[in-house]
Amino acid sequence: MSCGKIHADIRGRSSRERMQSGAEMAQAEIRIWVRGQSGREITAASRLHVLSGPWRDRILNVVGLPVPDATGGRLEILCRLGGEK
Repeated sequence: MSCGKIHADIRGRSSRERMQSGAEMAQAEIRIWVRGQSGREITAASRLHVLSGPWRDRILNVVGLPVPDATGGRLEILCRLGGEK
């Protein structure tokens, strides 16, 4: 299901490596901020396709529900790149 296009501020949070079945896998955590309620249809099962910027053409795996900031003006969405889904 496509939720359409939304404008977002996408920032790398951290990188880490983990072992899975004896193989080392790199995994980056990404923090996405969207304005207002534009991210309300995004769930922990969603995947986001980035269309521009340094993360262009990457697929991000959402790891939790969007969380509103203190003023309710933006939603924070945590994602991971690589090693999942």
